[in-house]
Amino acid sequence: MTLALLFARQGARVCVLEKAPFPGGSMARFLRNSCPLDTGFHFTTSLTGAFGDMFRFLGMREFLREVTVDKKIFLAESKRMFHLPHGHENILEYYAKEFPGTREKLRNFFDLERKIYENTPLFSLDENTVSPLTGLNFSPEDNIVLADYLKKQNFPPELELLLFSFAICCCGTPAEEISLSTLCRISYGLHDRLVRFDGGGGAVVSLFLEMARKTGIRILTGTSVAKCVMEQSGKTLCHRIITNKGQEITFDSCVFTTHPKDILETISPALKTADFRERVESFQESCGFFTLWAKIGPEKEGNSPADASLISYLSKTRLATLMSPKEPDNTATGIMTVKEHDSNGENCETLTIFENVFPEETALWQDTARGNRGEAYGQYKAKRCADLLEKCYTVRPDLRGRLQILDSASLLTYRDFLSPFGSAYGIRQKSGQFNIFGRLPVRNFYAAGQNALLPGAFGAMQSSFILWRKMVGEPAYRQEIENFHKSKGSENR
Repeated sequence: MTLALLFARQGARVCVLEKAPFPGGSMARFLRNSCPLDTGFHFTTSLTGAFGDMFRFLGMREFLREVTVDKKIFLAESKRMFHLPHGHENILEYYAKEFPGTREKLRNFFDLERKIYENTPLFSLDENTVSPLTGLNFSPEDNIVLADYLKKQNFPPELELLLFSFAICCCGTPAEEISLSTLCRISYGLHDRLVRFDGGGGAVVSLFLEMARKTGIRILTGTSVAKCVMEQSGKTLCHRIITNKGQEITFDSCVFTTHPKDILETISPALKTADFRERVESFQESCGFFTLWAKIGPEKEGNSPADASLISYLSKTRLATLMSPKEPDNTATGIMTVKEHDSNGENCETLTIFENVFPEETALWQDTARGNRGEAYGQYKAKRCADLLEKCYTVRPDLRGRLQILDSASLLTYRDFLSPFGSAYGIRQKSGQFNIFGRLPVRNFYAAGQNALLPGAFGAMQSSFILWRKMVGEPAYRQEIENFHKSKGSENR
């Protein structure tokens, strides 16, 4: 969506091919019993810094209203509940009080987190920022595995989990693989303030669709690339593709925001160099999610006070194997409640529970199609839902007897609509790993998306701005950014 708007605003003719029946990917919402439910975008950092600037640049910021999310973490083995405050200094003081003797080490960690974030040039939408495709691997901490760093600091095991908690729901990569710098880039803004958008990810999708209509962006849903028609005479160029619906589309340049293995399968066999194939095939998937959605009925003494709340339920106090296929029952479960309005304008409170899963759990049905997976699959989903509800009632006993189950989705459901493997964040963000980003072996093909730099909406948007800068050239980019800063300055005055 970001790339389409960036090119369209400069007058380019843009066509978006969307695999799903509707635009938006994980940002999209759907309705059940008139209740709006989020597919995969539940919360984010506040719209400050580069994140807010990117939405301002696209003309969306003024239409997005932030709702603060109340954040708690429950450690099941010790039955301890932590209610996290907003703000770096506040959360540091909170942890220092809960874990006496750790204040100095916590100060060092939060200082390092801030240093890594502030020294990441790509986090500044600035006309003076150089090297548009340097990526993020520029600091020593990119080569330090998070689990190794935390072990050297000798933090208590429970505190290790708490410090890792924001990466749990935002990258799907185990602590023994993710780099220290990746965690810090993810968690810095979330430690400061956790928010959601009023209207969820659907608010962003609706704005995109409105702007797409105004700028003439063509959107083809249920459509993917089936075949690339390569140039003759050995040129590594492609200006024509055939879609899965048999439609031929011609273009100057093509940008893939799909899974790297999708890109590998799409490119002509003659251009799949051994190095490119080996690199893509070495990538490993992040975890997937099993998700349950429900409507919350009214409580006699009034509803819960928070407009939005998130409880992370961590089943075991073992950081090394959390969210790792090595120990699939060492799980992280997100329990989120949201107050808003249904499609009829009535007050509505919903519950979303999502827990990490791996392909082995649904391997029995991996070759089946949606709607034809049999009775055993239905029993599997029913048991999964029952287990999630019991975890929910452990931390929210007030919800027992008040829930109307609306829907559920397994890793296979996400595979059908989103990622080809059902993973929540595509490939794992491993320390020292060079992800697919920028120009591809076909010279007018490019790659961006959350697989490229950082997971989630922020990473997808960042990679889009960087790639757009590369493709339009420095003079055009700098002129656009200069105009943006002038208009931003006028708004501030």
